[in-house]
Amino acid sequence: MSILFVRLGCPKQECWMAKHTTHIPAVMLGVGAAFDVLVGWG
Repeated sequence: MSILFVRLGCPKQECWMAKHTTHIPAVMLGVGAAFDVLVGWG
């Protein structure tokens, strides 16, 4: 199982994930700015 973290911000990431759900065989998680904070970019 693959996991794809999407960090486009709300609601853009939700729309992107909905559009690509049939093309990308992975679990998609919308993380927004939380990813930046966790890796030290924010």
